[in-house]
Amino acid sequence: MMNDEFEALIDAKVESKFRELLASFVSRLAGDNSVSDWVDTNEACKRLGYPSPKSLYASIDSGLFRLGKEVRDRRNPGSQKAIYQFHVPSCEKRLSSDPSKRRGV
Repeated sequence: MMNDEFEALIDAKVESKFRELLASFVSRLAGDNSVSDWVDTNEACKRLGYPSPKSLYASIDSGLFRLGKEVRDRRNPGSQKAIYQFHVPSCEKRLSSDPSKRRGV
């Protein structure tokens, strides 16, 4: 029983990763380069000039970066830990906007 559950979990992970890679590949073939604008937390830190992922997460908590706008949550179903990706051009636009004119969600 435990092996069946483990195999099902592995199959789901492999399928999820395959779909993610395939979608990226198909988008690039179609000439859509926006896929590369979405980056994982560590890469977003580098591109946006943040010293650490923790400081980047603080920008989400403060409302500077918004889920569904500049940030998307790519966690697996049932997972408690968020896996964020950041849309760098949107984040840069948000950072360059006047702080007094930024609205929350």
